[in-house]
Amino acid sequence: MTGRDAILAALPDPEGTTPPIPFDRERKPANDPWLEFEEVLVTLGGKMLPDGALPLLVNRPGDVWFDDDALPFLPEGIARAATPWDAEVGVCLADLAISETGSLLIAATSGRYRLTSLAPPVNVVLVREAAIVASPEEAFARVSAASSVIVTGTSRTADIEGVLVRGIHGPRELYVVRVR
Repeated sequence: MTGRDAILAALPDPEGTTPPIPFDRERKPANDPWLEFEEVLVTLGGKMLPDGALPLLVNRPGDVWFDDDALPFLPEGIARAATPWDAEVGVCLADLAISETGSLLIAATSGRYRLTSLAPPVNVVLVREAAIVASPEEAFARVSAASSVIVTGTSRTADIEGVLVRGIHGPRELYVVRVR
């Protein structure tokens, strides 16, 4: 047992902690990477929604902030909030979804604002069907040198007395919608 393992084993298991993430590098790839992605995403506090649910999310009370490349998937006539900080919902298009970790990779490019996935309390991430990869290694091999954000579940921390709090460093809700 390493020193790190001994320290971690000695810590109390506080109530309200997140259950362990099902992550095993030796497991066989899932037959359906989207099912594997959804399983891990839900474990991390996110929700996978059908394409038809998108209008319900963006028509919630409060303004919407969205990246330019997400606009074709949004209801016609939707208005953008003044800033991401003023929005209740942020909508962005992910470059990749990683089935093994339930993560979303979002690169900052022209018309994409990194704050879209970080500032509004509700984060809606659109993912094209073909944008799923099996592992982080595969995602990193496909991403350009652009600055990127990797979103893995909802924002959360257990820094204070080991009590899990969601939405403390970013969105408290995460929704993923597969789009064509």
